[in-house]
Amino acid sequence: MKESPEILTRKYLLDLLHGVVQSTDRSPKWLGLVRMLPCVKCGKTPAGTAHHIRPHAVGKRCSDYLTIPLCIDDHVLNGSRSIQNLSREEFIEEIGKTPEELVMDVFDTILGQMKSGNLY
Repeated sequence: MKESPEILTRKYLLDLLHGVVQSTDRSPKWLGLVRMLPCVKCGKTPAGTAHHIRPHAVGKRCSDYLTIPLCIDDHVLNGSRSIQNLSREEFIEEIGKTPEELVMDVFDTILGQMKSGNLY
């Protein structure tokens, strides 16, 4: 995968989410765009951090395209209620969507902003 988010396709993202493609794509540009979005938990804008929704293997991360925007408080500082400390079920109950649905929302938002020229 190249660095440019413009080449990211919905099909590729769905393949990543469903494990059809295994990738550790690195995209600082994409992460920067995600960080500028509102936090998915509290709405703070800009969120400031991009949370990878898949667990990390030793020495590996999931693709940077599998990230959601979180403020620092909701990412790590709220103790047991921080997103990274919630089970999948608690996450869905807390946020109202699955992590995969949020990744697709982020994709749609960023691509919509790119098409309209309204990137932050």
